Amino acid sequence: MLLKRIHPAFVVIVCVTVGIAAQSNDQELGSNRPDNRTILGFHRDWESKCAETRLGKLSVESTDVKLKDGRDALLWKFDLPERSSDLGRSSIFLTTINENYVIVLAANAKSRNDEERVRQFLVDAIGTLKVSSKPFPLPQSP
Repeated sequence: MLLKRIHPAFVVIVCVTVGIAAQSNDQELGSNRPDNRTILGFHRDWESKCAETRLGKLSVESTDVKLKDGRDALLWKFDLPERSSDLGRSSIFLTTINENYVIVLAANAKSRNDEERVRQFLVDAIGTLKVSSKPFPLPQSP
């Protein structure tokens, strides 16, 4: 997983595998590859279960969305517990799929009133995403 902080409250996460179809191509999966909405649901469930190990039981809300470029996406969120209030009121995620990769944008909202602004920010940000068909080298840690 690649994490990149591009704004104090905004993190881009690129997962390098697609749900249960990790590192597999369409030939290997054949007709067994789940559809994109199912994969996005699997990813949401996996990500929220990981968060529960740190934050306790979470109530997750999600909505299917269609991006301007026609791709399916999943907008989902969970409220942060009171003990994590320094992080904000809720964590909001926007996920989509590009070939065999799940692309995740995430940000925390400070208040209920802030949630719609954060949602719109994520949708606007993913609309600027340019995907390369060629892999590129990532900088190595020193």
